[in-house]
Amino acid sequence: MILSLTGGLRAGLSLNQALALAAADTPPPLGPEVRRCTEEVRLGLSWAEALDSLRCRLPGEGLTLLVWALAVHRRTGGDLPALCDRLHDLLGERRRLRAKLAAATAQSRLSAGVVAVVPFFLALTLRQLAPDYLAPLLHTPAGWALLTWAGLMDAVGVMLILRLSTLKW
Repeated sequence: MILSLTGGLRAGLSLNQALALAAADTPPPLGPEVRRCTEEVRLGLSWAEALDSLRCRLPGEGLTLLVWALAVHRRTGGDLPALCDRLHDLLGERRRLRAKLAAATAQSRLSAGVVAVVPFFLALTLRQLAPDYLAPLLHTPAGWALLTWAGLMDAVGVMLILRLSTLKW
């Protein structure tokens, strides 16, 4: 949508016309919402209010940055097509960095899965090979306490690994 907006602005269209053009070229849900925003402005709502309601209807970092850039541009002026180009490049770079980060943390997320599954696999294997070996753990209060403790520690370990490897802090 940002590229369509930039193209319209470079072709000499007003901001409202360029947003309408970008809305026509953009698939749902963004396209119809931007079209609604331009209609709101055409019907008398201020740009600030229309853009703010658009941002509230469709939360997302890219749209939020675009709305902020348009709001700042409305107050200060400047080269809006160049600003939109820089915003498009910024969002593309952020997308690429997120993909790299997801690839770099894939091994740790796999490790969390292994840490979660290995105790159960080991218990099932021991139950098949030596059923009497696990009997004290399964039939005594001390065994239940140890199993509970081990389960909690396993859950904490998995949560810590996932927390360290997620993209959001």
